Amino acid sequence: MAVLVLALTVCVQLAVGHFDPIVSLLSASVVLVLPQDVLRWAAIADQKLRDCLISDLIWAVVSLAMLFTPAIASSAAACVAVWTMGAGLALLWLLLRTGVAPTFAGLREWWMRGRTVRLFFGLEGIVSSWTGFVSLSIATVTVGTAGSAAMRGGGLLLGPLALVLSAIPMLGIPELARSGQVKSGRDAWQRLRIVAWTLALLSLLVGSVALVLPQSLGFVVLGDTWDGTKRIVWIVAIEYAGLGFLHCASAGLKALGLARMVFLVRAAYACSCFIFVAVSGVVFRSAAGASSALALCGVVFAVIVVQLLVRGNMLERVRIES
Repeated sequence: MAVLVLALTVCVQLAVGHFDPIVSLLSASVVLVLPQDVLRWAAIADQKLRDCLISDLIWAVVSLAMLFTPAIASSAAACVAVWTMGAGLALLWLLLRTGVAPTFAGLREWWMRGRTVRLFFGLEGIVSSWTGFVSLSIATVTVGTAGSAAMRGGGLLLGPLALVLSAIPMLGIPELARSGQVKSGRDAWQRLRIVAWTLALLSLLVGSVALVLPQSLGFVVLGDTWDGTKRIVWIVAIEYAGLGFLHCASAGLKALGLARMVFLVRAAYACSCFIFVAVSGVVFRSAAGASSALALCGVVFAVIVVQLLVRGNMLERVRIES
């Protein structure tokens, strides 16, 4: 995949007759970044958590050193080059510690054996990564830049929880598979529900704390967008509480190999977000209305996905059909 991205970028730049050094460096970085990410998953599944931590720390240290070096930080191309070098060092550490070497041997057999599952998981990842961006873009059109800035500010306040949400599949799926005791969706949810409730409570706690922050501190954190963000931060917290359940239940579905169901649920969630944000933005013309639409979608789909996961008979039918 990384090689394909690099080749596609080169072809596009050849077609337009212009080579951008930053674009070229970013496309080349995929050859290092993507294998490092994949190998991290493999190392986590193999319980080599310390090696994963050291690999990420190597990358983080290089990136921080880059930011605090004026000669490098002043050049976008130099920043990308050093960041890519950090990815290469992080990948090298994992290669040495896991003993895995890059190879194309058996690639065709690997692809043919599970191509349907990988296709749906890949599509689900694409839809997931674009949902928030497209929703915010729609909000910008319907409620204006001030409203979308307030929504983005709410997301910034709950940013650390967003990182945890994105890490749930990385940690939850290997753990469920490694336990060997997950035979049904109900078994998976028994192990994931504590994480879901914890994330939901943390989201509401962060929202509550943000409501009572001093005005001066809020302006330090978010500047002029603080007033607008403060009015909707509790709504954003409710959205993130729902997303905690949604991501945990989706991880359970992924652990059971229900790729098609995961993709269909994610696609339905994304479409609902787009439609409800657009309608609420046109009707209410406010960030509160658009944020409420996202919160409603998050909570409703959280309930739906949890119910899909715990209903073992339905999962068996879907597995057979897939």
